[in-house]
Amino acid sequence: MKILLILTITLLSQNIIASSKHAGIVVKKRGNVLLLTNASKTAEGKSPRIKLAETGLYYTETKVRPGTKISNGDILWTKDKKAKARVVFKNGDQFNVAPGTQYEIKWERPKGVAKTAATVNLIYGSIRGIISPKGPRNNLKVKTKNAVMGVRGTDFNFKKVGTSGNTLVSVIRGKVKVSPVEKGKIENKKTVEVKSSQSANVYSDKFLAEEYEAKAKKMKLKLKMKKPKKRIFLSDTSKKDLLRIQRDSHIIQTKADLPESKEIKKEIRQLEKQATKVTLDDIKTYQPEVYKELKKTKIKSVAQLNTMVIKKAYQKAPAKPDKMGFEVVEEDLNEDEYEKYFAPEVKRQRKAGQ
Repeated sequence: MKILLILTITLLSQNIIASSKHAGIVVKKRGNVLLLTNASKTAEGKSPRIKLAETGLYYTETKVRPGTKISNGDILWTKDKKAKARVVFKNGDQFNVAPGTQYEIKWERPKGVAKTAATVNLIYGSIRGIISPKGPRNNLKVKTKNAVMGVRGTDFNFKKVGTSGNTLVSVIRGKVKVSPVEKGKIENKKTVEVKSSQSANVYSDKFLAEEYEAKAKKMKLKLKMKKPKKRIFLSDTSKKDLLRIQRDSHIIQTKADLPESKEIKKEIRQLEKQATKVTLDDIKTYQPEVYKELKKTKIKSVAQLNTMVIKKAYQKAPAKPDKMGFEVVEEDLNEDEYEKYFAPEVKRQRKAGQ
């Protein structure tokens, strides 16, 4: 009986430790951001309850404020075109969530494995993440409908495009291994490593076939042509894509979006400080020349640091995307918007009345 009690206490302690490591905290938000919790197959539970078509489950819907904690199995939803959020973990890892995004985070310890594995299910939308290679998410996996990405410490952006399931992966620094998924099966033999300053478009077989047929019809092709089999197309990350990442991940809060209490403000300051430290450490590992330049600058926030990294990448990036199979999406962005998205952090905060 005593042995059973000890084992039970030990397992509970391990679960609590794992939860504290992997429970993200919203440090910044703008607009209508929701948290979906208590997933179940029935509508019973604390109202309001909503059903997601993507998962087929019911959830309790709550409004997100700075300080809101995201637990195992919760879904964060930036519901409208202006809604954004930044989630920071205790070790300093962070997710910057674009408008119109739903993502679910789960963590578990598989049998026979000593380390807890974290997985992000990107239902739709876009996330920029900074993950420490020394932290508890250095084996993070990100899943979309047609791709699985293995993160080993990096600054990345994942975007699931529309209802097609096509995925765009951009690596700002570090590396990400990308495997296509077809009919629920991971195609490990087709895995591609995406390195710093590279992007990869991952297409579904259905999308490739439809695009092929549309192009053949438009060109009135009578000859029989082989349908493209390549599913992942690599290229250098373009200025256009970097502008999108900066636009989607940079948050300027209104007064209504600020923390409500001194305790939450203090907690957020500590988390942001840790996020700055982790990000600088990651830059030192993967971009030592950039790190030397940044050390000469007075860094006031992790948002400023993330902006500076994108700005430096933008200066060296090609103006337009390379030809990577078929175009997935047209973004309403151009080089004239450079100053808008890369304005100094302090100046932008003053304009927002903070």
